[in-house]
Amino acid sequence: MREKLGSCSFCIRWSTRGFAISILLLIASIYLRITPLIVISAAVFTFFSVLTTLHFIFYVRRREKCIRRVSGESRRRFISTAFKLVVGLALYSMLGKIPEISAKPEIKPMRSVELAGKDLEEAVGKATASKDLRNVLDGFKADLRSAKAIRHFLSFNGRELTLLAVVVPISDNSIATYYEYSEPVSNIRTRAYLISIENEKAAIKRISINNHLIETEGSCVYECSTDSDCPWGETCISECCSWDQGCLGRCCGPCMVACAGSLASCLTCVLLWCPLCAIIYCCTQVEYICTPTP
Repeated sequence: MREKLGSCSFCIRWSTRGFAISILLLIASIYLRITPLIVISAAVFTFFSVLTTLHFIFYVRRREKCIRRVSGESRRRFISTAFKLVVGLALYSMLGKIPEISAKPEIKPMRSVELAGKDLEEAVGKATASKDLRNVLDGFKADLRSAKAIRHFLSFNGRELTLLAVVVPISDNSIATYYEYSEPVSNIRTRAYLISIENEKAAIKRISINNHLIETEGSCVYECSTDSDCPWGETCISECCSWDQGCLGRCCGPCMVACAGSLASCLTCVLLWCPLCAIIYCCTQVEYICTPTP
């Protein structure tokens, strides 16, 4: 989905200051993944025409749409892989089908048993007593009578362990899921999720891991906590997804003055100081996504 700068390069006058302003814009729109268009567009307009400024704004907006599409695809890919083992029973009860299990090679499903009677009561009791499930259910009323549970028997790095998965309906289109390994896997013992299902697609609303609620508000993506949550061939990485706009202005604002001087001072500010200052001081929220392993 990467777009080439050449698609709008015809509208750029490549003067010394113009080149520096262009770099500053690209850093803001691509590298930092934010677009303070009012400030930067004003700077562009200082050196170029109204038409050129509009081209810049249009280009940045196209990149924003591209980023949103990528994030959406990442969410869907994560739900269709790492979550299949956990919410398969829930999707079956709500959608009438069980997704095919696709786990990483070191975790191999052996068999699964749906719990009933006293075993079901004990599993639901364990789930409702957990802090993880309480974290994601905070403010919601769960339908415990309709809860279901399944115990997965897995092979993990040559040894056998179990995974208890409990599904608790909340409404017609929302469920809470809780699962607990018999022993920690990648430092994770328990998890709980609040999931909304619309048009046969799942959206994660809340996540709690090892008794700690993870922030999931805003536009940030929380696909994984470790590499084991990602499909085979992908790695869990962290990226900044929310920025302090005032901080960004303080970090990159001086570059406008620097670019009025020499080329060396302008490029130093734009290529070094601005992104370095922003990354160190201006990030307010981090997302975790699965990306192809290099």
